[in-house]
Amino acid sequence: MRLGWVRRLAESLPAVANVGQQGLVCFVGGAVASNVVDTLLRATHLDTYFPARLAGDLLAIGALVTLAGGARWLKTARPRLALT
Repeated sequence: MRLGWVRRLAESLPAVANVGQQGLVCFVGGAVASNVVDTLLRATHLDTYFPARLAGDLLAIGALVTLAGGARWLKTARPRLALT
């Protein structure tokens, strides 16, 4: 941490850093994506076929990055309600 490697990593991969910042949303979304991909692979009998598993992993990663971007957009784009 003191050497600044975490900051350099976050600056070079902002989408991955965003997934970390949107932790709870991405945790739940990752659990759902994992179950969906696993169910689809088992239903199509492709759960032992490496390219299909790799494609499923890439699909889940893409879904998480998209979900994190959407969560950040919703948190910043919605007008805040005054509580006073």
